[in-house]
Amino acid sequence: MSSSLQVIALGIFYHVVFAKFCLKAFLESIKKQIGEGISQINSAKESSNANEGSSSGFGLIIDGKSLDYSLNKNLERSFFELATNCASVICCRSSPKQKARVSTMVVVCVLLPYFSFSSF
Repeated sequence: MSSSLQVIALGIFYHVVFAKFCLKAFLESIKKQIGEGISQINSAKESSNANEGSSSGFGLIIDGKSLDYSLNKNLERSFFELATNCASVICCRSSPKQKARVSTMVVVCVLLPYFSFSSF
């Protein structure tokens, strides 16, 4: 193998390793942010129960790239928990495919647990 091909192959290898490292770091960051959001909502719910009459409304704004990672199988449930505890959810720069995945997630997480196949 010539030295220029080895350099290219080595460059591709490092690019793939770096991309996987970045992906893992990005997933961990999103997981942490979702956890922090859930904690903030739970804290606000506890304090509003202690102070009757005060209301806490949270909103979630998520871009298409973060939404794509949030719909990952490892994060899907926690993202759904966060989203359903918010008063509103805004998905910016999301594709029709991502919107369909969110709709599917809602159906799977909300409707199917209560659906009985014995009724057919």
